[in-house]
Amino acid sequence: MNPTAIRRLLTSPTVAMSGSLVLVAVAGYEFLSLAGTLPDRHKAATASFYVVVNTVGQGIFIGLEQEVSRSVSHASATGSPLQPVVRRAFRQTALLLAACLLLIAALSPLLVAGPLHGEWPLIGAVFLGTCTASLSYCARGLLGGTQQFGNYGLTLLAEGGTRLLPCLALAAAGAGSMLSYSYVYALGLLFAASVGFWRLRPFLRQALGDGGAPVASGRVGAEGSAGATATATATAGIGAGGGNSTDAAPAAGLARWVSASLLFLVGAGLLTQLVANLPALVASSRLSHASGTAAAFVQAASLTRIPVLLTGPVTAFLLPRLTSAGARGDTHQVRTTVLAGVAAMLSLSLATAVGLAALGPWVLSTFFHAHGISAWSLAVMGAGTGGIMAVSVLQPALVGLGRQRLVPLAWGTGAAVMTVVLVWPAGAVSAAVAGSVAGPAVVAAMMGLGVMRGVAAPTAGATASGAGAGPTLLETRAVDA
Repeated sequence: MNPTAIRRLLTSPTVAMSGSLVLVAVAGYEFLSLAGTLPDRHKAATASFYVVVNTVGQGIFIGLEQEVSRSVSHASATGSPLQPVVRRAFRQTALLLAACLLLIAALSPLLVAGPLHGEWPLIGAVFLGTCTASLSYCARGLLGGTQQFGNYGLTLLAEGGTRLLPCLALAAAGAGSMLSYSYVYALGLLFAASVGFWRLRPFLRQALGDGGAPVASGRVGAEGSAGATATATATAGIGAGGGNSTDAAPAAGLARWVSASLLFLVGAGLLTQLVANLPALVASSRLSHASGTAAAFVQAASLTRIPVLLTGPVTAFLLPRLTSAGARGDTHQVRTTVLAGVAAMLSLSLATAVGLAALGPWVLSTFFHAHGISAWSLAVMGAGTGGIMAVSVLQPALVGLGRQRLVPLAWGTGAAVMTVVLVWPAGAVSAAVAGSVAGPAVVAAMMGLGVMRGVAAPTAGATASGAGAGPTLLETRAVDA
């Protein structure tokens, strides 16, 4: 093979993002492995912290990332100004952070009494992780919307590296503890956000300083310099909903801070983490009298969900491209992309289930010091992970087709089904294993049906507003109309 072609492949954004995400996954493995060396109570609390901080922080702010990426890519595709889009992204980040911190404060007694096993100091790490998540996911949304995937990969590299190396150093120095590991983990996203905004400086200067002129999609260089601006401006769409742009309409009030599309995607993101992590949280709470078994199941559930981390670049890559395709009404591209992506995700999940059945108990025992979870349970939970992996393709397709409102509906239905299974009067572990399959399967089935209906209506993507097919809830969609 041509050495130049090999070098180009190895330095491509796809490989950079995949490699960086592997580092994030390794850092997650390392965190759980080091938690397994702690006393039983601290082991269970630290493992539950890992679940809580991802459920609360990542669950909410991944929706912010998707909305920011969608808004920026839609503005670029239609030639709309980027200034109001970027300003709204910052306002929405601030609002979500404030709401999230208030939510954590209100729920902290329940969190400490349940999953955190009475460890109040861990609440501070949850607050810190939430603050750093808000900054990091805002930066990644801007990077994804402008298709700066190389720089997106750098944020992942910073996140994984600043978790992996300090935790290893703490363990080598004998200073590792429940609190030191947890606070280091929470700080990882702060370094990721710093790298992201540093690389976004040229884009932000142009978007905010030059009247918000749109940047042509895919024209941002590897060094983060803005490409040529789009020549067309979609002024006809502005005011189509009966109002002016969000920044030119002070009477909009709350509409300037939050959009219907953001609410759909944030709700979906929170429900995503709920479906992914609820079995571990419920099992840990039901097994509060058996800390060793609770910690073992949390470790096992986290192990089976690790492959979901590897699908992160899938959504980041597909969302801006499928949004552009939806804006053009190109349902053929949406259909072919979804079919290929879902097939790949299901194949990967099958391989994961087989690997968990063969090696899972040994991995848990050797690296996580966890015992008592059978190979069959691990394989079944691995198969359930396949549903979440398929959703990483189906969800951006729904967003690209302007059908965001179906996303939280699918996740909510899956969460409801999972909850019924989890509280069924059976053994805590058996119920959690069954719920790990039932919830994701329902979500994937509902989203698949929504995509099928979307591609059957060729005009859906082209005519839908930025908040979804139909009227918006909270704001005039001036930029994305």
